[in-house]
Amino acid sequence: MRAYILKTIDYGDHGKILKTYTVEGVKSMLARGAKKMESPLRHMCQPSMLIEADIGKGDLPTVKDANLLDHFPAVKDDFDKSTVLQCVNELIYVNVGDDNHEKLFDFLMRFIRRLAELDAPFELLALFELKLLWFLGAGVHLKDCHLCRKKEDLRYDSREGALVCADCAKDGARLYHKEEIPALLQYYYYADLAAFRPKRPTQAALKTVLELTDALYAMHLDYKGRAKSILKSLLDGRKTT
Repeated sequence: MRAYILKTIDYGDHGKILKTYTVEGVKSMLARGAKKMESPLRHMCQPSMLIEADIGKGDLPTVKDANLLDHFPAVKDDFDKSTVLQCVNELIYVNVGDDNHEKLFDFLMRFIRRLAELDAPFELLALFELKLLWFLGAGVHLKDCHLCRKKEDLRYDSREGALVCADCAKDGARLYHKEEIPALLQYYYYADLAAFRPKRPTQAALKTVLELTDALYAMHLDYKGRAKSILKSLLDGRKTT
């Protein structure tokens, strides 16, 4: 079974429980003795590793044997990219339930490859977050005004979590984001991952987009990520690339 390790939990003196994502969903497995220096499992029972695992049966099957398929060095050697991947791992572990796991697992693998290839980790995180909402059945309407379907002069309505046109944006008490923000949200949500090219937005615009994706997850899934708060602090005081 191919298993991507989302997180690990110490088990006893020498073992680890691996929280993994597979084509069957989030799956826990026990790696006995994985913390021992001589264990062949030691080097591969780490977060963000892709392994081929031979496991037993039961609710907490034992890893009988495993082979390392990929440890994604191009991501792990870059602090920003590795932090983005931590956010992605947490998103999947906490939010994924009864979904199309084969399709989502394939998307996750393709996303990690693009994360390794492109120097735009924060933009890719925004893309992943928005597309994952769709996978989880909480997709948002970002094609046009959600009230009248106009496609011009759009704003993002933070309260509704959707786009509105200038004519429909009448509530002065609401926060409307204009111009660059709606265009970025549209691009990240609908972009083909394989053809994705970074937009290189301003630092302020990208941080706003990441704050808005936080709000969408809080609105639809009652979720607030811990790793994400660390990542957003990385944007302060630096140029986005």
